[in-house]
Amino acid sequence: MPIKKHSPYHIVKMFEEEIAEYTGAKYVVTVDSCTNAIFLSLIYNKQFNLLKNQKIIVPEQTYISVPMQVKNAGLIPVLKPVKWFGFYLLENTNIIDSAQKFEKNMYIPDTLQCLSFQFKKHLPIGRGGAILTDDVNAYMWLLKARHDGRNMYKEFGKIENINTIGYHCPLLPHEAVKGRELLFNENLTGNNTQGNYNNYSKINKNLFV
Repeated sequence: MPIKKHSPYHIVKMFEEEIAEYTGAKYVVTVDSCTNAIFLSLIYNKQFNLLKNQKIIVPEQTYISVPMQVKNAGLIPVLKPVKWFGFYLLENTNIIDSAQKFEKNMYIPDTLQCLSFQFKKHLPIGRGGAILTDDVNAYMWLLKARHDGRNMYKEFGKIENINTIGYHCPLLPHEAVKGRELLFNENLTGNNTQGNYNNYSKINKNLFV
């Protein structure tokens, strides 16, 4: 998708293309956190009737914002024991929480695979995340959903043609600059799986009753 060089977001597009090449995903949409990557992916699944069930199965040992975003999306988080390493599927969806994994050719086809660029992660921008996908329809929807209902690569500053709700969570240009520097300079190895279920305490199920 062409983007004018004078747009402040051309650097974001370049970063997304480099993540796509590294991970093997056809499309990448960056956002301001993995939490919002998961939230937007849930909203997309819900809006286009892709869910197998309104009950979304979440590991009871994971980052607490994950079941919270299920709840915020108007769905039902169900916590259960899951032994996972680096990534896991949110059952009844095609969404993968890959906050603890960032590897070459890691993309799993037919999924919305969510990444984290938090300061403790493999690409430690400090704040940020991304959604990997091979679905052009998901890609086009996510581009608008992350930026107030408009595609910032084609409609930056325009509101006349907005026809969908957005959620205001884009990755900012200066964050993309840092991400590109890290991607080129971190000397990432082939295996960058970082965490697993043992890194997390069990979430209080009573929060989601």
